[in-house]
Amino acid sequence: VDLDDQGLLTQIPRNDEGSLSSVGSIGHTRSDCTPCAYWYKGICKYGLTCLYCHFVHDGQRVLRLRPSKKTRMRIRKREEAAAAAA
Repeated sequence: VDLDDQGLLTQIPRNDEGSLSSVGSIGHTRSDCTPCAYWYKGICKYGLTCLYCHFVHDGQRVLRLRPSKKTRMRIRKREEAAAAAA
């Protein structure tokens, strides 16, 4: 996705450091955005192309991000194997 070709690059707001935030932050000044829970925790892998807002919102707090079911099952199997070996 080439943001410059789509004309989105000029619309993306900049953060306090002067860096571009994310595509999802375009509606932030109009309160027309959804905050990115991963950015808030510092682990958003999409960066500039993220469809969620990369600015702090009023009342925003750290959410407990639940691992996927596949990851939970993998962890459970590892714990069961460790318990059986002990």
